[in-house]
Amino acid sequence: MTPTTTLDYRLIFALMNGKVSTALRRRLNADFRAAGLEVTGEQWDVLMAISSRDLCTQQDLCDATSFSKPTMTRTINALEEMHLVTRRKTRVDFRRNYIVLTINGLQLVDRAQAIAVRTLKECLRGLSKIDMLTAQRSLNIVLDNLRRQEQQRAQRLSEEQHRTAEANRQKVRKMHAAAPHKR
Repeated sequence: MTPTTTLDYRLIFALMNGKVSTALRRRLNADFRAAGLEVTGEQWDVLMAISSRDLCTQQDLCDATSFSKPTMTRTINALEEMHLVTRRKTRVDFRRNYIVLTINGLQLVDRAQAIAVRTLKECLRGLSKIDMLTAQRSLNIVLDNLRRQEQQRAQRLSEEQHRTAEANRQKVRKMHAAAPHKR
């Protein structure tokens, strides 16, 4: 069998728009349910992010998972209702909370970890270690490119807002200079 030398852009766009991650998440959800675990793939992402840190805030979790703040709030609320996580006020800034695993959360992470690893291994069947490392490296490059583009876009927007604000200040100064002074 010869390796494919042409790019399948449909496959690349399918990967980029989430079809692969959606299919993997569905499979993971089914495997969790089959094992009697009432946790979703999205909740699993958050639990894994919490378990990999000593302390984490909601913003840390948003950064680790790429979930929006509203999605993260809903997910943390659900995990809290399931008694898997708890919120603890920080000592420095009482407006912020640390999210920590409960005993039940730690136990679930241990059980779910084995299921998630098995599911991932099944999904990666047929790929060599070199294939997986190449894919990982390639996807990291794509993510870095996207982050860089987002940073550049944010920088341009900030500069544009600064120019607009400065232009508005100039107009106000001119209006004040042109206005007759009352004594």
